[in-house]
Amino acid sequence: MFILGDPSKASAVFANALSTEKDNLATLYWLARTYKRLSDDTFTELVEQYRDSWRAHEFLGQFNLLRYAYDDAAGEYQKAIQLGPNEAELHEALGRTYLLKQSHIQAVQELKKSVELDPGRARSLYWLG
Repeated sequence: MFILGDPSKASAVFANALSTEKDNLATLYWLARTYKRLSDDTFTELVEQYRDSWRAHEFLGQFNLLRYAYDDAAGEYQKAIQLGPNEAELHEALGRTYLLKQSHIQAVQELKKSVELDPGRARSLYWLG
C-alpha cells in the first residue's frame, strides 16, 4: 500500500506527484490515505507513550465524543479527572458529555465544579444557563 511500509515517505512521494498533476484523483486519494495513516500512528503513539497522563485520557474522551460514544467519552473524562482533579476544562468536558447523554443532574454537578475551579469558564456558564 505504501512505499516500503513507511507512510511518511509515501506521503512525500504522493504530495510531490500531486504538485505536478493537480487533477489526478488517484494520487489525491493515496495522499489522503497516507495522511490518515500518519495521523492514526501518531494518535496511537501519543496514547501509548502517555498512558498515565490526564491529557491522554482527555484526548481519548474527545475522540469518543466525536464518534458519539458518550459512555466511553464519559469514562475517559472520569479517568482524566482522577489524574487531574483540579483541571476545570476536564469537568467542563465531562459536563458537556453528560448534557449530550441527557444526564442533566450529573451535567450540572460537573459544570458547577468547572466554574468553581475557574469562575471565568464562559462555556460552562453558558451550559449552566
